[in-house]
Amino acid sequence: MDIKDRINLLQRNGVISEETSSLAQKAIEWLSARGIDLEKEQTHMFLTHFVMALERKNRGEEVDDAVPSYMIEEAKASKGYYLAKDFLKFIEEENGVILPENEKVYILFHLCVLNKKEEKDD
Repeated sequence: MDIKDRINLLQRNGVISEETSSLAQKAIEWLSARGIDLEKEQTHMFLTHFVMALERKNRGEEVDDAVPSYMIEEAKASKGYYLAKDFLKFIEEENGVILPENEKVYILFHLCVLNKKEEKDD
């Protein structure tokens, strides 16, 4: 099952809203345009985390866990850091979605890790 089908399935089963599904589809296109392999399981895991973060935001739930400082430092040191920052900018500025800080850091970290795996696989 490709990632677009997975997102559609989550929406049809009521796990995510139509709004979240629509934003996820935009995110998929954004990532694809930047050379991220959408067929890899790591990409599916990232996007699943991303849509669940959007749903938590929509329900007013926040991740209470403090983000470990090593995660922040590892993300900042990653070659994919600026791509990940651009992704967050795309989500927030171009789509009007303001994510809680902890969610942003987790998304940033996971996208940096995903981008690092992409670099190793090249």
